[in-house]
Amino acid sequence: MAKCTRKSVYFAALMAFLAPVSIAATDEEVDNLFAWAEINVPTLLSPAGAASQVAGGFRYRYYSGTKDALGYRADDNQIYFLGADGALLRLGDITPYLAQARVPPATPDAMKPYLDARVYSAWPADAAIKPSSVHFGNVRIWTNPILKASLALGNAEHPVGSAAIKELYGNGSQRRGWAAMVRTSAGGGGNGWYWYEVFDGALVGEGQGATKTAAACDSCHLSGRDFSCQTAASCSMPATAVGDGW
Repeated sequence: MAKCTRKSVYFAALMAFLAPVSIAATDEEVDNLFAWAEINVPTLLSPAGAASQVAGGFRYRYYSGTKDALGYRADDNQIYFLGADGALLRLGDITPYLAQARVPPATPDAMKPYLDARVYSAWPADAAIKPSSVHFGNVRIWTNPILKASLALGNAEHPVGSAAIKELYGNGSQRRGWAAMVRTSAGGGGNGWYWYEVFDGALVGEGQGATKTAAACDSCHLSGRDFSCQTAASCSMPATAVGDGW
């Protein structure tokens, strides 16, 4: 019975993440979605990083370079695009767009702007910065909903789309880099994970599985449950309580 309940909890969490069921978005999630859209459609939404505004029931960003606007209306949970020609296009419910934005890209060219925009900032996260003997010192970890649910159930393999991002602070509290991991394919052990780490502007490791430039990431996480933690024991602990274990 307990096993059935655990599976039900995991299924519900996963469906909330993936299924096109209308889920109201917070302001932070909407802003993160705008940032994700700017990365993916720069020909329409530029310059990136425009301030979000609120008017007429919409939360939106206006892009002076293209004279377009992207908005979200909470009343119907829909995303809208207003073109420079004045035509208003309804793009659909925000929920599937949020699901896409919650899975980081698995290429270095796309990952860096995703991290710069902090698209992940609405994910569940550590309560505070914590020390670690790896990743150059202090870290804070964000875990996307797919990985969070899978960790809670103790799954032997995490689903495709699972992801975690560490902000790296060195010995202080100012962000100096990131380490990211994304489950891109099922099976294959570490070969199913994409790794990326940058610190003080230098690319430390990047690649799929145990490739040459990601070998340190893969080997360090080898003893963890499906590579998500550095040890199997730390996978069972709340992320906020874990130091070197992640």
